[in-house]
Amino acid sequence: MAEAQDGGGVIYANFASPPDGNNGRMQMFLWSASSGGVQNILTVNSPIVISGTYGGAEATFGPGLPTTPLTGDVVLVDDGSGAPTEGCNALVNGAQISGNIAIVDRGNCPFVDKVQNAQDAGAIAVIVVNNAGTAPFGMGGTSGTINIPSIMISQADGNAIKAQLGVGSAVNVTLLNTNPSFNRDGDFDNGIIAHEYGHGVSIRLTGGASTSGCLSNAEQMGEGWSDYFGLYLSLDTTVISRGIGTFAVDEPTNGGGIRPAQYSPDFNVNPFTYANTNAGVSQPHGIGFVWCSMLWDLTLELIDQYGFDEDFYYGTGGNNIALQLVMDGLKLQACNPGSL
Repeated sequence: MAEAQDGGGVIYANFASPPDGNNGRMQMFLWSASSGGVQNILTVNSPIVISGTYGGAEATFGPGLPTTPLTGDVVLVDDGSGAPTEGCNALVNGAQISGNIAIVDRGNCPFVDKVQNAQDAGAIAVIVVNNAGTAPFGMGGTSGTINIPSIMISQADGNAIKAQLGVGSAVNVTLLNTNPSFNRDGDFDNGIIAHEYGHGVSIRLTGGASTSGCLSNAEQMGEGWSDYFGLYLSLDTTVISRGIGTFAVDEPTNGGGIRPAQYSPDFNVNPFTYANTNAGVSQPHGIGFVWCSMLWDLTLELIDQYGFDEDFYYGTGGNNIALQLVMDGLKLQACNPGSL
């Protein structure tokens, strides 16, 4: 069952796959133009040395930014751990956070945990600072309890704000939805459709057709296989750097999309490696992103070695070899596979 413009949510999509013999269900939702993509949604009002408009990306969970200005002072979180500004635990500076906008560093725990901890401390919004030099992106995750907006900003912009906080300056900012009336329909984004349908493929093949709960462990690569199917089915060997979800977030086809970086073998474009699964990427989408980066590199290397065949069904090119390896791996692996 494929449901277009499903009213059950916004800014994402999903696929439920019961055991073989029962109908799967794809739910496709609308996306706001600013959700997931970089927009000018943050204004620093003071101090004057860093004042101005900054780019950011709204999270794909929780409420979106309001259409009226949300203004407050920024307070750096402290969770009392060895990495206090990552906000992975209950905050110990809740008195300072309450009524203000929390700023938190990316890394070591899911984005929803960071935002939830700040919300529990009384924050009215959350700004997450990227921990890599790549562009901000729509933070992934699912939560039924988060009721404050959150955005990601670049590492450079975040460092500028934190530097002012470090010398005792009060930083006052405004968050604002700069494009409130525009919605994109995820049903027109072929990468997202293939991604969601791909969940049905990986879920059904892993651990056998009679089971459907084998891809819920921390290291599972389901989001990566789904991104890979989307990339593969729109494969163009003249374009090796690809984004996922670019249409949904109102970007051109060469945009960054909704992942931490484009899929590319060029380390200047995508510097992520397996080491990033230990810290710095979300779960499960970030872990899947790293896995798909590996599969994309593999596919392009096989195409270089054995050529590209436009016949995706019966061809013998490097692209066909890559897909067969992926499919065979799904069939052979046991329940709850890991990427180690």
